[in-house]
Amino acid sequence: MRKNILKDWNHTDGDSTLAFGADEHGAHQLRAKDGTPETMPEPIRSRILWKLDEIDPKSWNLLTGSEYPFLRHEFLSNLERQGCLGRRTGWKPAHLVFETVLGELIAGLPMYLKSNSFGEFVFDWSWADAYHRHGLEYYPKLVVAAPFTPATGPRILIAEKYRSGETRQKVLEAAIETARRFEVSGLHLLFSNQPSDLEHADLLRRAGCQFHWTNRDYAEFGDFTDLLTAKKRKLIKRERRLIAESGVELERIPGNEVSARQWDEFFTHYQSTFHQYGNFAAL
Repeated sequence: MRKNILKDWNHTDGDSTLAFGADEHGAHQLRAKDGTPETMPEPIRSRILWKLDEIDPKSWNLLTGSEYPFLRHEFLSNLERQGCLGRRTGWKPAHLVFETVLGELIAGLPMYLKSNSFGEFVFDWSWADAYHRHGLEYYPKLVVAAPFTPATGPRILIAEKYRSGETRQKVLEAAIETARRFEVSGLHLLFSNQPSDLEHADLLRRAGCQFHWTNRDYAEFGDFTDLLTAKKRKLIKRERRLIAESGVELERIPGNEVSARQWDEFFTHYQSTFHQYGNFAAL
């Protein structure tokens, strides 16, 4: 029988040891980005964080860097504190981190136990239905992702001086073993910009399609529409004309200048959109 780990919100998980290849002197080694060996005198231990606040924010952010904000400590921990991640929304934090015995953070995975597929933007409801029709449980599943954010980015987070193919594979193997230990239906790494780093015999690649609009140095909107067919140009011009005739105006307001009343109105519209489609507003 599968463990119902989603019910145990106060679960504490013991450390496990991640063994990297030892050299002839018995010291564990990883190689830095420039190829320089980084000797680790102690083994690296892995553990589960049931709250991201259990780890030092600066240490975690050294793994994520500054270019991708959706996995930074301040973003994820605030979602947890506000209840956007947790039992109510089906996103139970189960972050997997790797440290030396002295506490140096080597790597981490932003990982969640999911009891639904909301907020992932991969739409695997048909998979869940297929499991159900065959008498199997699809939930919980283990997901490595940026919650509510279908933007590609890093998923295997490693401190810069330890980044190597060997390190990534060891971290990935530890995540797969964690999924087996939790007895979930599967491990999902979503919207990774490192697809080649996720190659593993126990994983299957699922390809999706996103449409991104790119401003190719257009001086004005017409420069863009001139590249389209006459039918599409006519349709876009008609839609823009109807909006203008309706009296709708667009105004950009910096976040720190938005009033409390405007935030309340925005949140009301946000909630109504979800309610209209029979969903719940998680944020």
